[in-house]
Amino acid sequence: MNKKVIGKALLLLFLIILFVFIFLTARKMIILSNLKNKQKEMINEDNYYAHLTSYTGTSMKTMDIYHKNDKHYMKEIEFYTPNDVKIFDTYHTGKQCNTYITTESGKYVQKNGQAYEPYVLYNDLEYTKGFWSFVKQAVISNIKSDICNGKECYNITNLLDDYKNVYIEKDTGLVVRIYGFETSTTLKDQTTIKTNGLIDFSYEFNQVKDDVFIEPNPSEYTDTTN
Repeated sequence: MNKKVIGKALLLLFLIILFVFIFLTARKMIILSNLKNKQKEMINEDNYYAHLTSYTGTSMKTMDIYHKNDKHYMKEIEFYTPNDVKIFDTYHTGKQCNTYITTESGKYVQKNGQAYEPYVLYNDLEYTKGFWSFVKQAVISNIKSDICNGKECYNITNLLDDYKNVYIEKDTGLVVRIYGFETSTTLKDQTTIKTNGLIDFSYEFNQVKDDVFIEPNPSEYTDTTN
């Protein structure tokens, strides 16, 4: 076999590899773009309920978020041990919010706090910041179909800087699960434990009623407003 034939064979092999690389990268770019477009449609909903469950090696937290037009209520429950559970009920009213706190030691209320930006449907697919950045993300990411929490999803690795693994629902573009991110927890003895975290997400739309925004009776709580 002469050098000319070898050269043509190597060139053909290179072109085949290049074609496969371009094809796979383009496929991932199309999938990611479609997910982003679907997600944009969903996060503009004015009536939704979102449930988040966050796990670390030392604790668990649940969040229930209710949103309807300009009304917003969030319930957080933090589980550290069976005897160390904290519940936060936060009601947004305009630019202020009232937070009701329930612990093993008592019930407290903090009134007229500065309202933070209400939770919006999980929107962390910020991988389209420029064409070449998008191409880079498509090249390094790995995408495969999978089932997560009963939903048909894409399981995507190496997409987002903070998370090693993310499941995104095919139909909505919404995140169903993220895991592999590092969390740090400081215990009472000041020991810091680092673990890999996991967060599960679920959503419902156009089901939130007005009665969920009715606040508890403040007289049943100790006022700790500064």
